[in-house]
Parts: sequence; C-alpha cells; structure tokens
Amino acid sequence: MRAGCASVGIFFFFCMPHIMFSQSPDSLRIAVEWNYPVAGPSFFSFEHFLPKLFRHEAELKSYIRDPRFLSLRLADGDTMAVDAIFDRAVEIADGDIGTALWLCTFATMDHFRIGVEIPLLGALPVPLTTESREHFRVRFSHLPRRVLPDSVGRRADDRDKLQHFFGSAYLTYTSNSEFFANGFGNFVEWGEPKFIVGGTNDSRDKFANRLGQQFGMMLIDSYNALPSDVLWYGSKKEAQEVSGKGMVVYMSFEGGFYGIISDKGLHYLPENLGVDFQKDSMRVYFKGVATDRRTTKMWGRTIKLNYIERAE
Repeated sequence: MRAGCASVGIFFFFCMPHIMFSQSPDSLRIAVEWNYPVAGPSFFSFEHFLPKLFRHEAELKSYIRDPRFLSLRLADGDTMAVDAIFDRAVEIADGDIGTALWLCTFATMDHFRIGVEIPLLGALPVPLTTESREHFRVRFSHLPRRVLPDSVGRRADDRDKLQHFFGSAYLTYTSNSEFFANGFGNFVEWGEPKFIVGGTNDSRDKFANRLGQQFGMMLIDSYNALPSDVLWYGSKKEAQEVSGKGMVVYMSFEGGFYGIISDKGLHYLPENLGVDFQKDSMRVYFKGVATDRRTTKMWGRTIKLNYIERAE
C-alpha cells in the first residue's frame, strides 16, 4: 500500500548524496519540448534559505508541478515523463548522477508526512517535504502513474513506486553494490508494517527496488542510461532495433521539432535527440529502439536513441 512506501524517505532525508565525480552532460537528451525553464525557490519562500541540495530538490519539484509537465506526460506517456524527471535532475545536479538520483527520490515522494510508531509514545508524524499542502497535491497529481513494466498498457497507479526505484538506484550507484541496495530495501519492507502507520510488506515495492538496482548498475557502466531502459524496454523483449545513417531535419509544423530521415528514406522521430544534434541537415549515424508511440506530430516512427554520432 501507498501508506507504507514513503518510509524509505526517512533514511534519505538524513543521508546526503555521495559526490562521486563530475561528468560532462549527456548528449542523448529527451525531446526538446520537455526542457522548459522553471524558477528556483523565491527569496520569500522557506526553501530559499535551505542548503543548496534542498533548493535543488525544490526546483525539481517545481518542474513536476508545472502544467507543461502534466500536458507532456499525458501526450508522450508516463515512461517518457520518468525519463524527463531524471534528465532534469541531472541538469540541476550539473551532471552528477548520485546527486541527481537523490533529488529524484525526494522529488517523487508520494506522502506529505507519515506516522512512525515509537514504543511508549505512539505514532510520531514525520514530514517528508517542505512544500505547502497545495503544492504537494499538485505535484502528486502530476506524477507518472504507470511506472513498472507490468503496468504498461493497463490501468495502474504506481506513483508510490518511483521513490523506491530512484532510491534503490541511488544506493546501488553510490555504493557500487546491488547487494547493499537490495539488503536495505528488504530491511525497509520488513520494518514498514512494524514501524510505519499503515505500512505493508509489498512485493511490488521490492520489484521497483530491483529495477532501481538494475538502473543504478547501468549508470555505472553508461552515463547515457535512462529509466526507460529498465522500466519500459525491459518488458519489451522483442522490441525492434533500428540503425543506419541519415540526416537530421527540422520540421516547422506542430510547434517545430527535429527528426531523422535515413538514407533509405525512412522517417524517425527520436524521443531523446540531444541538443548537440538538433541541427538541420546534420549527417548522423544512429542506433535505437522503435517505441511506436502515438504523437500529435504525425511524422515518422518514434524511436529511443541508444547511440548517435556525427557522420561525414
């Protein structure tokens, strides 16, 4: 149940991210329309006076609360929205993956506060966000709902699984150990019914944890990894791969967007074409996986790029 899932936040609230190392920004970015600007905490807000890390958390939450996030999530799908949250977190964290995963964990918390059972004292309310109740309500309503692979294509509400996914990915990435992250996740699930009001030992929480561990290990091996590599493509064993040489083209309708026309004349609509490659008439070599999503652009076959480079 959702009531117990937020207990994972108690640990992370007091756990600062390990600054592993700085890396150059990922060139395989999500679609440009997701990269809209949002203002940081106002000078008159409580968040403005918090440490930098928590101001960054507030900025990521503001990104999710934005009406544009909800519109794009409904148009492009929940998995793309999860990618967008992570991509923006990496940008806010100046390319530091560990910090980005920590920010994602707290920006996707699904509880305003939880009750912690204290022996002899009873339930103690513990806040999990510095947001106002109204801001929390809006952000929670915008969170992706179909998150786990078995939720794709059906009605589901996995908003409580995002914190498990990103939190487990954070622990895996910063410790370089799936074993540690798995042990901590199992400990949290064991303790939820004992110490958290309304908490349960949920098998799907553990499933989200395992997927997060996979994502954390992928990030260690490849800076270009995105949540969709685990959350969506892991359930598509026979997803069609596409590759070849072609030309990037700019199309001016539907607000403007970039596509790729292959040398064979095929039209592809990348969901994550990097800003470095958003140049009309640029020759490229690319590899990706067909996603076949419905879009309003009505141009080309949607793909997720796994690799792209400039071609002569």
